[in-house]
Amino acid sequence: LETAKDYFTQSLNLSRKIGHRKVECAALGNLGNIHEQQFDYRKAEGYYLESLQIAREVQNTKYAVNCLLHLGTLFRKLKDYDKSKKYSEEALEISSSSGLHISIASSHNNLGTLYRETGDLEKSVDNFRKSIDAKKSSKLSVSVAGSQRNLALTYHEFEEYDNAIKLIKESIFTLQEFGGHSSSVCSHLRSLARIYGDQGDYTKARKALLESMEISASIDDKQSEALCYHELGFLEWKFGNYGDEEEYYLRCLEINREGGFLLGEADVLRDMSKNARRNNLLGKSAELLEKCNEVRAKIGLNQIEK
Repeated sequence: LETAKDYFTQSLNLSRKIGHRKVECAALGNLGNIHEQQFDYRKAEGYYLESLQIAREVQNTKYAVNCLLHLGTLFRKLKDYDKSKKYSEEALEISSSSGLHISIASSHNNLGTLYRETGDLEKSVDNFRKSIDAKKSSKLSVSVAGSQRNLALTYHEFEEYDNAIKLIKESIFTLQEFGGHSSSVCSHLRSLARIYGDQGDYTKARKALLESMEISASIDDKQSEALCYHELGFLEWKFGNYGDEEEYYLRCLEINREGGFLLGEADVLRDMSKNARRNNLLGKSAELLEKCNEVRAKIGLNQIEK
């Protein structure tokens, strides 16, 4: 990311020097995206707003909508739902009047996620269905699966497990039918496992995770493999198989460290700390939490209180 940041900074400086507003707009948007990935949300906001201003000045509708979508997502992450809604709805309005079907789908997807987080099941479902319809009308067959999964997660959030399972299976079928990336199939299978787990079906949850693990290994996707181990550990703990989860967590930690997957490393250290605390191993819990916070600091995340 740092290399990309340097490249886009150079592009930004050069575009300003020669007065190329479109390139300047694109560079600002890309820098905003990089800072967002680095969890530096306030800097990302500044870049997105500046990019949006230029896009409006040069009347580049696609760039403007893209900035609005990013801002909608950014403010949702910051839990500022009023601003998130404002930017997402503006993106939807412009996309609809301009016939930008991909952006229409993305706008509904943003709004669906927002309403899921704010507890409005009806509006969340409505927006995800509209996102699916927009993608189908644009023949975006593989990306339909993403909206199907989001809709499934909404039903899961509201404990409508049968609807959630039906939709997540449809999303997996969509990916497989239209040649979706195997890593995406792995991710959707992990979502299916979570739903089965919350429904109380240990056997089906474990089966889905093992299938995800097998695919991850076959395509040598170490990050996906680490996530499978993490989920297996959580599943064992959830169903009271205390002690079994430790082996999975340790393997997850090993893979994350070998691959340099810092967020995954921090997440499993957090759960290992919680697990040690439940077992009244307070010293070990504190040590693991300290290591977790050290990793979180490296990627700009807030510290977890003891």
